[in-house]
Amino acid sequence: NLTLSTLMLWSHQKKLKFLNRMDLKLKTCESVCIHLPFFVSMQSPKGFRNVSKIPCFRSSLIYGIWGGAAVGVLWYMKTKVLLKACNLAVYGFATISLVLWEVCRFKNAKKRLELKRIAETMNRMQKDKSNEEPKITDT
Repeated sequence: NLTLSTLMLWSHQKKLKFLNRMDLKLKTCESVCIHLPFFVSMQSPKGFRNVSKIPCFRSSLIYGIWGGAAVGVLWYMKTKVLLKACNLAVYGFATISLVLWEVCRFKNAKKRLELKRIAETMNRMQKDKSNEEPKITDT
């Protein structure tokens, strides 16, 4: 007799096993830039409640919903087959959301890398200026 709480516990244990395997894979290939899906932040209930704070999540979800709805409505207007239109709406939502999620995350990673390079350059320039000997001029 399965209850909702036992199913949730089983699901949580499966997620933890999956995340542990992913953590081992990430430790072995740290030099590779891997964007893990948002469920990595759901290891604790707090992470699940704060999905609005995940970068790119809100915008990709909103665009995915509107894009999927548009695909479904347009397909229904064209063919008048409701089931196929609903399927395409869901596929459109998933595809648009995932693509926009990855594009946004890639842009954010690129910005972070650029800011890191700028900060390193500024630190290097500051270090070079502090290493220079002050010039003494006779007046």
